[in-house]
Amino acid sequence: MGKVRIYLAHSVFERRKGRRVQRRLEEMGYTVVNPFYPEEAREDVRRLDEGEWTPWSIQDVEEAKQIINQDLEALKSCDLIVCLFPRRRTVGITAEMTLASKVYGIPVLSVVPEDMRGHPWILGMSERVFTSLEDLYSHFRTESGG
Repeated sequence: MGKVRIYLAHSVFERRKGRRVQRRLEEMGYTVVNPFYPEEAREDVRRLDEGEWTPWSIQDVEEAKQIINQDLEALKSCDLIVCLFPRRRTVGITAEMTLASKVYGIPVLSVVPEDMRGHPWILGMSERVFTSLEDLYSHFRTESGG
């Protein structure tokens, strides 16, 4: 079996944090699919990173559908999904978690703020729920035997 492919679901508002988590998991030997930073750069993310756009400012329905379809194709190619839930509102993470768990049969690991740990949707759809990145990394070290 090849490397485990992890889809990293995180908030548009926490792109830099998502990048750090991606690099850490890659250092541990995992292949990480980060929808904001795929191998071929996304124009919408470039615009966000360069300040040309603000999050949630897309007006073109077809462009929005294209982004969703790209993300879902990437998700379906993975062995599991890691969801990094922020304190602020989020839409995409919840949708990706639901589709992974209920439609695609992909295991879900969630990292949440402590006060969200017992949320029924998170608890019911996640194989494991962590309240810190260190606990997530420890889980992966144990899983990989390292």
